Amino acid sequence: MRKLFVLLGDPVAHSRSPAIHARAFALLGIDAAYAPCRVPAEDLERAVRFYGDVLGLVEVTRWGAERPRLNVSSATSPPASEPEHEPQR
Repeated sequence: MRKLFVLLGDPVAHSRSPAIHARAFALLGIDAAYAPCRVPAEDLERAVRFYGDVLGLVEVTRWGAERPRLNVSSATSPPASEPEHEPQR
């Protein structure tokens, strides 16, 4: 059965990740698809829960580790926190 991997974010149309992953899957003989899915930042948490819980895009390995099959684009990711102080020069 084909496995689905998902890229969540906004924007995602420009991403080369689906093409890169499609090529890697083909070269490795893996029956899988990597699909971009446009999700605005304010809906991201709900989308991650939906794709993870409802569609089962988080697998549990035989060792009990979680292996997510979804990624969040850096454009949608929360910004990094500001440094607490100015760097020394």
